Amino acid sequence: MENVWTNINNNIPIYMSEVCKKYNMTCEKLTDLDTVMYNDKCCLLFQVGKFYVSVSYIFEEDGVLVEYLCDSYLSIRFDDEDRKELIPIEKAGDSVKNDIKILSRGLLSKCDDVLSGEKQWMEKFKKSGCYGKLKLNSELEAALREKTDLFNEER
Repeated sequence: MENVWTNINNNIPIYMSEVCKKYNMTCEKLTDLDTVMYNDKCCLLFQVGKFYVSVSYIFEEDGVLVEYLCDSYLSIRFDDEDRKELIPIEKAGDSVKNDIKILSRGLLSKCDDVLSGEKQWMEKFKKSGCYGKLKLNSELEAALREKTDLFNEER
């Protein structure tokens, strides 16, 4: 069913187009509210919520996909330049659209280490107060494995 939140999720590839171009990434919808952006070095999961969009770094450990909840950690890097030209918040979804715009700009300008596949940033992340790690839920894991070749055993 199409609503403001699924519509926002449908448009994440448009918002992330410059990031995808710069880092040779693919951005595709997994579920109504989940979109993945990946290349052969990095995998980010965007999850649209009613009041926010979250970003997780997806990594395979011992054959299990884990989700590092890194949006708060990465957003610390963002500055006023990343927060410019936002839309006025007048209706449902506007603040989430602004979050995605900020994420796009911030990822592009401040997260080369993450998007190019470096892992050193994770050591600082693990020591931060923002650190969070979960086992990826089975629905999302199945969708990632089906729609991408990133975590397939043949690689």
